[in-house]
Amino acid sequence: MPAVLDLGVGICLPLAAPSTGAHHNFTGEFGLLQPMGDRRTVLGGTTFVGVDLSGNTRAGLKVRQLTQLRRFVLDIGLGALLFDSRGGIGATAHVGVNVKRRFGLRLSADVVDRPGGSLAVAYIGGSVAKLSSRLSPIEGIVGAVLPLIMILVNII
Repeated sequence: MPAVLDLGVGICLPLAAPSTGAHHNFTGEFGLLQPMGDRRTVLGGTTFVGVDLSGNTRAGLKVRQLTQLRRFVLDIGLGALLFDSRGGIGATAHVGVNVKRRFGLRLSADVVDRPGGSLAVAYIGGSVAKLSSRLSPIEGIVGAVLPLIMILVNII
């Protein structure tokens, strides 16, 4: 079962609540994916953490599907935000196109239902991913510990 480590950065789309201060977004995902039938598609789950430059942190779980097309890989993720430093829970989603499952362009969105009202933010950006049946010890540590560090930095 291959593991995936995915690090991304995005810029807030102007139409998506620019007054939130969430103009840049940094994300990390780590999880396991299982090859399906024809081996062109892998499906699984990841843990997700996102931090913006305002210090807002979100964490949750995503279902991920990567499908090999001719030269590109279609990357789709949909999940639940189980923690948001502004309060509330919500949803997160992304769709992207990757080259050789490594570098990708991505459109993503987070929607959080919180006591002060719902907040929706969309980002366009890129990601670097490693999908492998064997991650190095450093990659495993980064994938497992990075989400915790991102959350702790925001709490402190």
